[in-house]
Amino acid sequence: MSFSLWKTSVTRFGWFKMELSEGSVA
Repeated sequence: MSFSLWKTSVTRFGWFKMELSEGSVA
């Protein structure tokens, strides 16, 4: 259960980081 929650948080953070990176480049 904890691992699943951690994985979801990491994935969500990854998407946010990628989106932020694209916005910065654009």
